Amino acid sequence: MIFFADTGTLPPPLNLIPNPAVLYDAVMWLMYRVRSSKDVEARCSTYRCCYLERSSTSATHDEEEYQKLVSTLIQRYFLAIEDAKKESNVKEMTSVKG
Repeated sequence: MIFFADTGTLPPPLNLIPNPAVLYDAVMWLMYRVRSSKDVEARCSTYRCCYLERSSTSATHDEEEYQKLVSTLIQRYFLAIEDAKKESNVKEMTSVKG
């Protein structure tokens, strides 16, 4: 086993038992295939086999959430830089006075 990468899945001769992620994906695909949903559609093709496709409204909502997250992270980054500058200024002022 030390010859294999730490990806969590085994190469073809040893992968006779599917991993839990594959089983979960298969159950989710069957669930969406049986019951209709506005956001997600279960599809099949020869190129991708069985997959779930999100609708454009769901993708737009995900994109909006992503943009909010990135904006929040950027603001947090700049606030951390500002705090670090203030802290260094305070340290400089105390070292000059002391």
